Amino acid sequence: MKRALGIVGLLVGVTFGYVATSVAVRGTGAAVPTGVDVLEGQVALPEGVELVESPVGEPFLYGEVRVTKGGSKAIDQSWTTVVGHAGIEIDTGERRMPVTLPHPSEWRRITQPEHVEVESVEGLAHLEGLDDLERLGPPPYFVLVTAVRPGDPIIARAGGEEAAEVHLGVRAELEAWISERESGRWPIVGLLGIMALVSLGLAYRGLRG
Repeated sequence: MKRALGIVGLLVGVTFGYVATSVAVRGTGAAVPTGVDVLEGQVALPEGVELVESPVGEPFLYGEVRVTKGGSKAIDQSWTTVVGHAGIEIDTGERRMPVTLPHPSEWRRITQPEHVEVESVEGLAHLEGLDDLERLGPPPYFVLVTAVRPGDPIIARAGGEEAAEVHLGVRAELEAWISERESGRWPIVGLLGIMALVSLGLAYRGLRG
């Protein structure tokens, strides 16, 4: 039994050690995309496409509407729907290029989703399909909108069926934000390193026994 636990501890320790080393050397992997296939500019409204009404803030082109209880993201305490037109154009200043955006959950952005606290969702746009409000519990509820609107600054890697590495914001501000977040990785590296050492220590004792 001790030998089996020792082997498990060894595998866990090596895994923690690998992840700690990877994060220390490579960082978290977050970076504003660069390259010839990267489009940078402002979101533009394609011809013939109309904006959709928003339950929070101004009308938007494409986005996610979420209703939660207390801001929770748990499946049993939230409800989401994606609305609008994923096919947008990016105005680079020299040309307008069509792209298809991925699901809003894959976007990176500095600003938090627009939100409002309500006692009832009745009459709010796109929430007519929310017919199981009871499972979220009693009000108040939070309605959050993550969306893009014409004129929003955007950076995205094009070339596939969908754009990739979508960042909403100005490059300089995004890079400063990512740099600040990257600097906070060292406590994570330290914690992973400690867990690796503890696991390897337990593995050593188990294998010796």
